[in-house]
Amino acid sequence: MRILIATDGERHSQVALSELLRLPLMHRAYVRVLTVIPRLNLALTAEPTMHGWGLFASADLYDRMEEDAQHIVGETAERLAANGATIETETRLGDPATQIVEAAREWNADLIVLGCRQRSGLLAWLDGGSVSRNVTRRAPCSVLVVPIACDQHQTETSAYPSHRAPEFKETALAS
Repeated sequence: MRILIATDGERHSQVALSELLRLPLMHRAYVRVLTVIPRLNLALTAEPTMHGWGLFASADLYDRMEEDAQHIVGETAERLAANGATIETETRLGDPATQIVEAAREWNADLIVLGCRQRSGLLAWLDGGSVSRNVTRRAPCSVLVVPIACDQHQTETSAYPSHRAPEFKETALAS
């Protein structure tokens, strides 16, 4: 089985990784760990000038983000490898949902696994919408969306706990 796990290193991604590690298919799975560096519309830093402070585009902002991304995929890959999976890592630049879907399509993934912050309303709108929702709608394969609430319910045996919001029940394994 080919599993693509998308991670940004945040808590919701760690919860998704923990759920993936609980699945019985890990010992014979091929797993690609993906992190996406979002393109920033405004990559500015404040620097002193002769007339006070000025805003300038930071030349090494993406370099630092790339280093962080490599660290994130490396840590995730180590945890997965310790459980017997064959691991690959990948870092992409762009819109997270678009890049996750494209990576799954190009690699012929059987399953995408990702966490969910469960934002809604204004926060979701300001953030460009839910990555997990956008991935689920456009994915070429099944998708396991793990809500952050799973972190508080590790004693449940199902990978699809009943406490999920209705939208996640419907789309957790959409094909």
